[in-house]
Amino acid sequence: MERMNRLQEQLNEIRADYQKFLNGNKTAGTRVRVAAQAMKHNLQELRLEIQESKKGS
Repeated sequence: MERMNRLQEQLNEIRADYQKFLNGNKTAGTRVRVAAQAMKHNLQELRLEIQESKKGS
């Protein structure tokens, strides 16, 4: 559950920066892209963790 909480926090941060980007802050767009890449990595880890758990059952 900790991983899900961390993903939710990341999403909230991305949402805030994305709103800044929509208002014209180009640097916020860069932060969104970097954070989205990190989130993609974390989601992949979650996916692998679930796969391993299913195999072990």
